[in-house]
Amino acid sequence: MEIIELKHGELTLCKKLRLNALKDAPGAFSESYTEAAGQPIEYWQRIFESLIPPNKNRMFIAKDSIVYCGSVYALLDTNDSSTGRLGGMWVDSNFRKAGIGAALFNALKIWAAVLKLSQIRLWAEDIDAGAKEFYLGLGFEETGVKDLSRSKIDKNLCEMMFKLGA
Repeated sequence: MEIIELKHGELTLCKKLRLNALKDAPGAFSESYTEAAGQPIEYWQRIFESLIPPNKNRMFIAKDSIVYCGSVYALLDTNDSSTGRLGGMWVDSNFRKAGIGAALFNALKIWAAVLKLSQIRLWAEDIDAGAKEFYLGLGFEETGVKDLSRSKIDKNLCEMMFKLGA
């Protein structure tokens, strides 16, 4: 298994991985497969272009031989230049518990170190004990910040933080 970075010319791969994630883990994200699949190409182009140079955001992809089996977004926090955000973490259900999520997070940590960020934050669904346990195992801590604004889509979120260099 290797971790690769999304590159120029891989718009189709970017879209495919996001749709695979939404189909494989429908309750884990705030958008549905149907909503995303119905988006025009301009929507996907905006996402893709935000994840490749010259932008600093990245998409890391887990690849097992010829099978793409996971992905994560490494995003700069728009409100705090010292903070990175982990977004859209997904590991194919057929490949879970094999260290792929940790390997994706390690790629994100290297990205954050290169950018000299001090912390990585993420939002996890408050009632998703499995996700929270996974992130706690990586060294994240709950910040106590909650986002209840998504309750209309049955998602109450809690923020978690990982301090770099700790």
